[in-house]
Amino acid sequence: MSGVLVGNKLAVAIPSYNRRLFVERLLSTIPEDILTVVSDNGAYLREGLSCKRKNIRIESHDVVLDVFDNWNFALNMVLDECDYLVMPSDDDLYLSGWSERVLKYIDKIDADIFIFGSKVIDEFENVVGEYSEDRLTVLEAPLGFLKYKYSVNARMPSVFFRSKFIRKIGGYDSKAFKLTAADSELIQRALLLGRVAFIPEVISCYRVWSGGLTNKKIASEEWLDEIEKWTDKIIMIGQSNAGIFTGTFSENYADEIYARNLYEGLVNLYRREEYRGLLSFKSKARWPKKALFRTRLRIVRLVLKAKILSYVG
Repeated sequence: MSGVLVGNKLAVAIPSYNRRLFVERLLSTIPEDILTVVSDNGAYLREGLSCKRKNIRIESHDVVLDVFDNWNFALNMVLDECDYLVMPSDDDLYLSGWSERVLKYIDKIDADIFIFGSKVIDEFENVVGEYSEDRLTVLEAPLGFLKYKYSVNARMPSVFFRSKFIRKIGGYDSKAFKLTAADSELIQRALLLGRVAFIPEVISCYRVWSGGLTNKKIASEEWLDEIEKWTDKIIMIGQSNAGIFTGTFSENYADEIYARNLYEGLVNLYRREEYRGLLSFKSKARWPKKALFRTRLRIVRLVLKAKILSYVG
């Protein structure tokens, strides 16, 4: 495949913001025969990159776009030029031989979404986790959603969308989301509406940062507000198109997603030993009474520990 541009079959869209070294590291893991575009938010890459290839295009923005507007800009840069696209973050990486493996499945299976596995790496590129399905599974809509109804395990560098399908269902919801959920919402929306192939192969490295946005914002009212918008939208789509959200399932689903995010926010404060802040955050959140019992129990136990430790302190 070397030297033959296959952008009409597969393309990579990269939203970037002030991460030149990471972008160059990511680009070094993408073959020269794969169409690759970079939406350069804030014009940090205007002077160019050290890796100059014909398959790489950069569009720089002097005005800084909102995060998800930049994601959509990157997506739209390739939407008309490929059959399938993938959109990693600018600090993610790909493993050797990944594109050949992806194209093999795209040629073999008719699906709107392909979900591969990912390693999870930290800021120093230490592997701290991994996600992959156990076996190859192809599911019609909305059955793929049921695998991810409470937790979106897939990571964006390993999720490939058919371009025509994305055009039909829309990209990232940049109006409803500013902090979180836009990527998870897009994946769940796609699984409700499209045919998905889960592929048991790890092809990418998804990077997490100890001091990243999630770590800073997850224990906030704004975060939980966006979680509510996420579940409301997914329920509406499910009721309209898939017929799987009825009665108590809708209520249980919304409360479980809310409860899991509330718990993660509490855990974040607990690890930082901010026990009074934890109790304050919990007091401002609604009680997800229809979440799974085990999830509610985890919240209660953590709050009790924080109360004891706040008195001791």
